[in-house]
Amino acid sequence: MSRPTHGVPDQFSLELRERNTVSLLVVAWLATTLVPLFWGLDWVMMPESTRILGLMRLGVTMYGAWLVIAIKRRREWVLAHSDQLGPATVFIVATSISVMCWLHEGYESQYYAGVCLVVLGTGTLFVWGWQKALAVYAITYAVYLTPLLIGRLGINSAAVALNNQFFLISTVVIVVASQARRHQMEKSEFYTVRSLAETKGSLEDALTRLKETDRAKSNFFNNVTHELRTPLTMILSPLENILSGELGRVDSGHEASLRLIWRNAIKLLKLINDLL
Repeated sequence: MSRPTHGVPDQFSLELRERNTVSLLVVAWLATTLVPLFWGLDWVMMPESTRILGLMRLGVTMYGAWLVIAIKRRREWVLAHSDQLGPATVFIVATSISVMCWLHEGYESQYYAGVCLVVLGTGTLFVWGWQKALAVYAITYAVYLTPLLIGRLGINSAAVALNNQFFLISTVVIVVASQARRHQMEKSEFYTVRSLAETKGSLEDALTRLKETDRAKSNFFNNVTHELRTPLTMILSPLENILSGELGRVDSGHEASLRLIWRNAIKLLKLINDLL
């Protein structure tokens, strides 16, 4: 498949920004609605921490609401910064859930499923290249592991913690692989559509030129008919009458010249008829 060269990468990036901005709006609405709704789960899982968790969820909800308003009112600005706002939203939501994990049961906490939901949801909605997707989710996972890496949080049940990490890492791997495939398909579709549009434009130009050529050809034939064939026919008709003797006897000297004129006129008429 031939790919356009000049300026196309920028156009493809703009196409992705448009799509990711729409996806960002969906993510913002989900953050604004689902994050506070899960506060009910906090009352069951961590009733002693509902206050701080409520404040955290309120912060994420306010961020989501701000993002919705920004996309609605300052879409051009959001569009220009969508490459940064998408990952930032992932970090903000995932980090808030990571803190909930730390406050609950650490790396044995079932809240790790929330991080999986963030990875899976944003991986489904956004279209990123595999490098960007890997970087975003690797940093997200690194933030999740930070207390363990700096020795501030231990592991009580290695089996449960290992189980959680397996599922979380598997989710990241699946999403990154899916992103890579989807990005490749989107890029291929973009170039294919663009190539078809260019081919269509070329065919339309060729059709226009063909119509112009056909019109010029018709004009030429009309001119030949009007300027040559019709006058020639009008010459031959009385000439044939003269040679047939209908207009009186013609002396032999004039008759030879008239017959020469008649033969040449017939040849010319035949050429014109063949041309038409």
